[in-house]
Amino acid sequence: LQISEVNDEFFDPKILERTERQLQAKSGASENYLDKAQALADQIEALRKNRKNKIDQAQNKLQQSRLQLTSDSIDVVAAKIDYNIAVQRLERMEELYDKGLKSLTDLETRRMGLQEFQAKLIGAENSFESSQNELANAIIELEAVDNEFEEKLSKARSDRNSALSGHFD
Repeated sequence: LQISEVNDEFFDPKILERTERQLQAKSGASENYLDKAQALADQIEALRKNRKNKIDQAQNKLQQSRLQLTSDSIDVVAAKIDYNIAVQRLERMEELYDKGLKSLTDLETRRMGLQEFQAKLIGAENSFESSQNELANAIIELEAVDNEFEEKLSKARSDRNSALSGHFD
């Protein structure tokens, strides 16, 4: 096949102008992809810093929970000692009452004192259990913070890679 004559009607007189506009559009799109990639890189850096702060905060809470647990454990031991002493005192008071050396009022006062120490022991044990729960929650929170930010970082990295690949298309 040989074309001997080309009709001028088939030529686009504005092809150069249109091609230049297409190049400018592609160049603008390329710049937009680079800007988006840079914004996502900045977002990734901000997420990393925020993650570090949140992890530090969660670790502080974990440490506080451990210290509170230790303190409450000591309170339980002290309350048990006080309770045991109160039991012994009550037993001695009952012996003295049985021998007629102490009044019923003194014995009842001692029994009320034992109940107070028993209530303090129960309160200390409840605080200790609460501290154990707080410690468990602090551990879970620390893991959740790391997982949450890893998910956000992964998405931002993926978006950045998409923006960079769009730049090269």
